[in-house]
Amino acid sequence: SRNAYIMAMAGFAFFYVIEQVFKTHFCPSTEHNCPEHGHSIEPIGFLSFAGISIHSIIDGLAFGGALASSFKLGILVAVAIIVHKIPDGFCLSTLLLCKKYSTKTITLLLIMFAAMTPLGAVITYYGFAYGLNINIGLILGSTAGSFLYVATADMLPEAHQVDKDAGKGNNNKIILSVLLGILIGCLSIFIE
Repeated sequence: SRNAYIMAMAGFAFFYVIEQVFKTHFCPSTEHNCPEHGHSIEPIGFLSFAGISIHSIIDGLAFGGALASSFKLGILVAVAIIVHKIPDGFCLSTLLLCKKYSTKTITLLLIMFAAMTPLGAVITYYGFAYGLNINIGLILGSTAGSFLYVATADMLPEAHQVDKDAGKGNNNKIILSVLLGILIGCLSIFIE
């Protein structure tokens, strides 16, 4: 439906903007400033936990919506979620270890992370069961958009490699161009 497409583009745009606002990357430099990239190194441990937890809630929303739509679709989505939770948990625990979190804190954060997908699934599935008038297409569309962003996130940084002479203004033009492309995609659904 049109609304599902718009929600897919909104999900994509939401994560794109969030990543641009909270630009972080793991830098091998042990100094407080990153000499190669010319910026301060920010702690990424808790921010990584927050980001992967939001991603896990969205996984749960996708699973709950898929299960409410069709049992077979729910099973397929569940398998996809289960398969990628193992590397998600490994990456999160590695980042937390690199930031020298205690074993107790890492264990607590991993338990909280593990609870996010079931939480999203319960919210969505029972939202449908108790008639909260949630449109499955909107849920599946927005989660599809967020997954599309995650899938393209490795390609977008290449577009954002700012030439040192071009400055920040050039990067803002790239951001606006991506958002304009998303808007044009959304407007194209009204052309019949």
